[in-house]
Amino acid sequence: MEDKTYIIFQKERTASEILKDAFGFLKLKYKDILKKNLKIISPFFLIMLISFIISSYHTRNFMFTGTGFGNYLISYLLQQLFILLFVSITQAGILVYIKAYINHIEYDEYSNNSFSKEVYKVFIPLLILNFVSVFLTVIASFFFIIPGIYLFIVFLLSPVILVFQDKKPFETISFSFEFIKKNWWYVFKIFILLSLILIVFSLANTLLSYMYLAFKSLFTESGNSIYGPGKFDDPFLFIVYILSFIIYLFMYIYAIIIYAMTYFNIIESKSHTGLFSEIDKIGEDIEN
Repeated sequence: MEDKTYIIFQKERTASEILKDAFGFLKLKYKDILKKNLKIISPFFLIMLISFIISSYHTRNFMFTGTGFGNYLISYLLQQLFILLFVSITQAGILVYIKAYINHIEYDEYSNNSFSKEVYKVFIPLLILNFVSVFLTVIASFFFIIPGIYLFIVFLLSPVILVFQDKKPFETISFSFEFIKKNWWYVFKIFILLSLILIVFSLANTLLSYMYLAFKSLFTESGNSIYGPGKFDDPFLFIVYILSFIIYLFMYIYAIIIYAMTYFNIIESKSHTGLFSEIDKIGEDIEN
């Protein structure tokens, strides 16, 4: 019997359909995604979260007191490193999951150990790819903004390419330029739409925090305890901070799903592989 809840990735979609279907996939599979990935991603997530808290503390301390520049610089650099590690392991976990989903792997037979093995297999290549991509984009941005934006969009789908085409990091970077060449504006459009969603959430989160700070300032003699380095001593703000990170995690998983669907949309516009695979599947069902 055909599974009506199954979401086909290998399919041409409009930008709005990609956003809608990606959300549908996340809504349908978020429990299974977390079950497969939580043990893998959690350590990286917690380390990144701690690095944010430490970096925020040293940043505020440096801004308000003018001292501790060394601590500020070291904490900032470590924060960027842990972000890169978290981004890479999350990409690996979600993309391996999607790849298994597309290949109709029965998840009951897809043991946690073998899943972890596949995730860590692509983790280091993704880490190298992300580091080089960020480095090239930053260097390009130093000269002119436009080359930096161009490279950023070019490399946006490179993690998906690496996982789904089993390419090496530098091979992926080279291929990304050819792959995106005629679809740069389409990918840029997807990125803008996704960014607008993220901006709306960020504004709502910031507004909530400032409303609380404004309300609290009415009952506080000095604003230093609110805006100074002791911000994380406030239980409410700390909870908001943690919840924001969790929501951002889901938003990033959503973004990865969107970019995977964008990748297949470009593939389908060129070769219609999804149509052929569906025809083969129908043929197999008839034979069986």
